[in-house]
Amino acid sequence: MKVLGIINKDSAVAYHRITMPLLLMPDVDAYVTNNITDETFNQGFDVVFYSRLLNDFAFDKINEMRRKHGFKLIIDVDDFWILDKWHCMYEDYVREDYHTRQIKNMANADAVMVTHERLYVEARDYNENTYVIPNAIPMAGQFAFTRTEPSDKVRLFWQGSITHEEDINLIRYAIENVGNTHKDKIEMVMAGFHPEEPVWVRMAKMFTLNKRLNNKLFRGMKYDCYYKSYAHADICLVPLVNSRFNSMKSNLKVLEAANLSLPVIAHHVQPYLDLPVSYANGTMQWVKAMKHYIDNEQARIDDGAKLNEFCNTYYNYRSINQTRKEIFQDVKITV
Repeated sequence: MKVLGIINKDSAVAYHRITMPLLLMPDVDAYVTNNITDETFNQGFDVVFYSRLLNDFAFDKINEMRRKHGFKLIIDVDDFWILDKWHCMYEDYVREDYHTRQIKNMANADAVMVTHERLYVEARDYNENTYVIPNAIPMAGQFAFTRTEPSDKVRLFWQGSITHEEDINLIRYAIENVGNTHKDKIEMVMAGFHPEEPVWVRMAKMFTLNKRLNNKLFRGMKYDCYYKSYAHADICLVPLVNSRFNSMKSNLKVLEAANLSLPVIAHHVQPYLDLPVSYANGTMQWVKAMKHYIDNEQARIDDGAKLNEFCNTYYNYRSINQTRKEIFQDVKITV
């Protein structure tokens, strides 16, 4: 089987959902590119695979090539296409009519892959050939290392993008409380930081108590090397505002922590329900959970190991990628 993966070269989503799955898929001749021409399609691909949507020109072009060459067209959808109104990208999504374009791409495909059942329910309305393919960590490439760096501090770790200011705000008072009682024991580690962005500066101030706490701020890295910042983690913090859009996210942050057997404290909301993590809603629950792990190394070890075992069982990369391959093989051309 020959598969063409079309990516945006700067997309972490495409890296996780297109590039790595294809490169690690056994007995598949995969070609991944962000630069397609008419000649690209002359290589006899059985499947063309891309993430979310193409611009209108590329959409028309790929359908022309599809009619000419007879390949299956499969798209991957890892996120919801309707943003919360307070989301920092909401106005851009409305202006670019992302909602309509996303649905157009889903309806046009021979099959759609989504990350979980909640997205399945939404996408199934537009394409009956919708399949759940969860995220997973391959334990290859940047994810292959198995130990964190030693430290004389207990490191509370958060990694993410500029879109998470409201999430960090949820735990700012818990961090202040823990900082007042455990200042000499902890280090706050934030990954993804861009000091030139005012939003990031505000997030860092909340996370480090305006740098009054010991801290490391790792500048945002490319998607193919960002995971190395996890080597400086002991406890992973996963705050999330409870909203419809957020509930459609995947549990990737928990999977990243599980790969290194790190314990997680998370809000008791989707997409983090039904996982062996420590749940905390509200400031005092976050304070209690953080202090428990800061003061109890064995609890960090035991709970990290439980999370690792759970994710290796239920989010096993090889098994999930094999299912993805079988869908590539079995799906019928609908156009």
